[in-house]
Amino acid sequence: DLKAIHTLSSGSCHGCSAITCLTAQNSMGVTKVHSPGIEFLREQLTCLEGDLYPSAIKVGMLGTGELAEEVGDWLRRLKETSRGGKNPLVVVDPVMISTSGHKLIDDDAKAKMIQKVFPNTDLVTPNKFEAEELLGRRLLTPDDIEAGAREILRMGPKAVLIKGGHSFVEEQGKVGDGDFDGGNHVDVSEGFAQDYLLMSREFAEEGKPVK
Repeated sequence: DLKAIHTLSSGSCHGCSAITCLTAQNSMGVTKVHSPGIEFLREQLTCLEGDLYPSAIKVGMLGTGELAEEVGDWLRRLKETSRGGKNPLVVVDPVMISTSGHKLIDDDAKAKMIQKVFPNTDLVTPNKFEAEELLGRRLLTPDDIEAGAREILRMGPKAVLIKGGHSFVEEQGKVGDGDFDGGNHVDVSEGFAQDYLLMSREFAEEGKPVK
């Protein structure tokens, strides 16, 4: 997306994009999602690969099962035919739910992403709500977050980063600076999910930095 391209450019990197989904949206939410055809996505990837071979790849929203399967096959091929003995670092941000809480992809797309994309991924970065969607259950405590990360790691990626910033206390309706709940002081600094990073032993031993 444009935000990612701008971030890359500010870090002296040259970012390229292959469009997998287009959204009609405003500050209130997403109203429609359009996914390009497989042939067009394949042409984008082939065109870029032939000119600027990637050092790193970030995968965002994959709106259909066909798109997820195509991207997964492309990533696998890149891993198998690395140039200069180096594989591009692959980061997957599994965009599945809009900020307003609407599902953006169907169950087939989610299943194909897990089956085809995750095994070719170095780092997958769901937020708490996306992790819940991947797992099919709520994550209500820090222990739940850790258990969920371990389960997502078993889906194939080399590392999992569950992004925090969502308050468990807030979800339970206990919000406010110095609130009192039933006569007991509620410390609203507690219960906030911190970024939780879990790496496979193999990936950790490679010594690859994750920033």
